[in-house]
Amino acid sequence: MTYKLYKNIDESNAGLTEKDANENGANITVSINEKYKERSNVYSNVDTFFHESFIHAENNAQDYLDNKKFDYSNLGLTDKQRAEVLNRPGQYHHKKVADDYLKYQNNSSNLWPIEAYRGLVEANNILHTNYTQMYIFKRMWNYVGGLNVEP
Repeated sequence: MTYKLYKNIDESNAGLTEKDANENGANITVSINEKYKERSNVYSNVDTFFHESFIHAENNAQDYLDNKKFDYSNLGLTDKQRAEVLNRPGQYHHKKVADDYLKYQNNSSNLWPIEAYRGLVEANNILHTNYTQMYIFKRMWNYVGGLNVEP
């Protein structure tokens, strides 16, 4: 897995996860938009890092490991259909973690939301941003296809 800053014309896109498979295996690249590197709120970049890593990179890795292809074969039909209904066909991973959370709550084996939440709470403490735990949890789900949740 590779992490980097990138330049992106779409300034609204804070992060990006890309994948590539070849005869030697697979590479997953998590990037944070270079435009955001100078944001005064470092916590936002940490939030993006966890989102891209624990939603997209994890699901891409699971996808590749099941059949050595990036073809969304690790996702159920329901996840894909929900994303299509929202006219967000590329957001299958968002729907999967949302569906898993609704189904299993905090008993999911996914890194998102529980492990990400723990990391974000730790970042909040280290950075002294003074966000409440409820705010952190709600903010985690504030993305296209996310959920309006109560911890």
